[in-house]
Amino acid sequence: MTHPCLKGSRLVRVAAEQQAVSTALGAQGVLPHLRNVLANVLMDEGKEEKARQLLRKNSSLLFGQDAIDAAILARRLRDPRAAHRHFQRAGDAINADPRALLEFAQTKLQLSGEAWRARQEDSRRQFLREARTLLERVLQLSASPTRHAWAWRELARTLRWLEAPARDVEDAYHKAIALLPEEARFARELQNLQQQGRR
Repeated sequence: MTHPCLKGSRLVRVAAEQQAVSTALGAQGVLPHLRNVLANVLMDEGKEEKARQLLRKNSSLLFGQDAIDAAILARRLRDPRAAHRHFQRAGDAINADPRALLEFAQTKLQLSGEAWRARQEDSRRQFLREARTLLERVLQLSASPTRHAWAWRELARTLRWLEAPARDVEDAYHKAIALLPEEARFARELQNLQQQGRR
């Protein structure tokens, strides 16, 4: 009998492919990857709560790339706390992955916003400092101009919230705009920042 989560042709096909991998590698080796694939399919089909529940099961089995993949899925599911836990479980696998570092930094920025709303200033500043470190690491790595542009934009926002000099914030925005001029949001944020500075 087919499990209710596996109804639908795409899910059945994915499950069959993963079963073949599981047989070859052993169930424990493929379980985290299978869970991520199924959570992704559930999310694509609009079953976000089921995807969240699936990602929460046995998250202690996640390491390395599987943990990174789960963290990115958790971010897409708007669950920054789960994403943060998964990124932490990824360990050293994250250090050479610009996408993972950028997404981890963005997760920390989300959590800093939650801390701000909860009036937890020490936590907020800690998340911001950690995000800044991650973003600076992204900018040291080889990555696409688009990824670097987003890292510069997130660094600009982080510096602003850390109350860095306005010149540093504006420089980061200018670098983002130079790398990705078609992203109107960057120029709009810089313009808003400059207008606020004139008040």
